[in-house]
Amino acid sequence: MSQCFTTVVRQVVRGDLGWTSLREFGVFVVVGGDTVTVLGEIERPVTVSPQDVATGWMRHAGSISALREWARILHGATGLIEFDFDDHPLGDSLLDALWRLNFGERPTAEMEELARRILLAG
Repeated sequence: MSQCFTTVVRQVVRGDLGWTSLREFGVFVVVGGDTVTVLGEIERPVTVSPQDVATGWMRHAGSISALREWARILHGATGLIEFDFDDHPLGDSLLDALWRLNFGERPTAEMEELARRILLAG
């Protein structure tokens, strides 16, 4: 897996780039109905940190629909990304917030505060 691909995937997770940026690597994220499908050849998933996800959360926080779509894709991007949250004290809470948002809950002030706390902790 090229370092460039890894960097672009992390930029997408952080909200710096859109999912269509992966097309230049032959990777397509298809959202339809209740499914998210990742198409293309990927050697192994790109590991993302709680800080990567918290950054993306804050970048999308201004729009509920954009935040929900971002969370849905993150949650469904099996084979493309792998969450490395095991050693972070707020990792489980962040995964829970992503799951809840993905399955229709409205974002709350507590969820946004969680993302802020992760970013402040570095």
